[in-house]
Amino acid sequence: MTGNLVLLVLNAVQHDWRSALRHTIAIVSFALGVSAARYIPGFFNRIQQADMAIVGLEMAIFASVSLMPAAAPDTRLAFCVAFAAALQVEAFKIVEGYPYSSTFTTGNPGTLVEGICDWIADRRMQPDRTMQVLAVICGSFCTGALAGALLTPIMSNHTLWVVILLLGHPLHRLVGKEQQRSVSAAG
Repeated sequence: MTGNLVLLVLNAVQHDWRSALRHTIAIVSFALGVSAARYIPGFFNRIQQADMAIVGLEMAIFASVSLMPAAAPDTRLAFCVAFAAALQVEAFKIVEGYPYSSTFTTGNPGTLVEGICDWIADRRMQPDRTMQVLAVICGSFCTGALAGALLTPIMSNHTLWVVILLLGHPLHRLVGKEQQRSVSAAG
């Protein structure tokens, strides 16, 4: 959203209202996605059920975008992707107890470097869990960017099928945890 906000202001200053509108649509969609992610848990008894619903909704959004023609208007694609990204960023802020950004990388490398500096300063033999988790997160961002750069020219919108498959993993884990909880509660 940083890029959309900066470009919105630049376009407005240049009186390029058509481009400004495009960025406004993405920003409004992101706001709607954050709002949805805040309200979805109210429809469920447990946060895990809400998390499953949010991941399922993201998968459905990406499936619909993957089926759009490659010539679909950018604003339609941006609206859908910004909404899904907002769901993700609002609902999933903690991994293994550590705060992180799930859809953008801005803070993650900084936190990783802080951990590396602390590790060196403290002269510890092993990196701590925070460093390991953030290294995986940063590596995953790089891998995702590389995969997107390589696959998008070949698969166009169908590249999102890979994203849908990848989202299947956390959804499967959430479903498994919910089933375990149900079995424990029944027993």
